[in-house]
Formats: sequence, C-alpha cells, structure tokens
Amino acid sequence: MSATNRGGKRRRLDTYFTPEPLARAVCHALRKDGVRPNVVIEPSVGEGAWVTAAREAWPGATVVGVDVRPDARGIALCDIGYVSDWPEWAA
Repeated sequence: MSATNRGGKRRRLDTYFTPEPLARAVCHALRKDGVRPNVVIEPSVGEGAWVTAAREAWPGATVVGVDVRPDARGIALCDIGYVSDWPEWAA
C-alpha cells in the first residue's frame, strides 16, 4: 500500500489503520521471542489495534497512547492517553 494511496481517494490525515489480526500476530511473536515490556508506547493509536494486541500479549503492562486526532477511539483504551502530535508529546 502506498502512503499516499495513489490511485484512490486520500484519507483525512492519511489515516491507514493496522488490521487487528496483524497487530495481534506481531505482539504475540515478540512475546514468544522473550519481549516483556513494563510499558508499551503507541505513537499513533488510531482505532486501537496495537493497544488491544499489546494488552493481550503483555497483561499488566502500562499502555501509553498518542494520537493527533481527538476522536481516535484507541485513546480511551490506553492507561495514559495524549491527544497530540508525536514530536510535540515527546519533547
């Protein structure tokens, strides 16, 4: 998929959400490899696929999420959520 969605209609803020099964598969593969974080940071929460997958893979980890869109559903799924652009939040 092109970042600019060439040939199709461009989405507002170029939002392209990760399918939940993919996020789940990646997180569980990392867990199998021994990754055990205490904190998971999701810099572009969107609909929350990565947040949900991280919670399943690492119960008890604190999930921090950031999204530029105030209506991003995934913010509500986080333990700590910021409505901000990532560079502004990280500074």
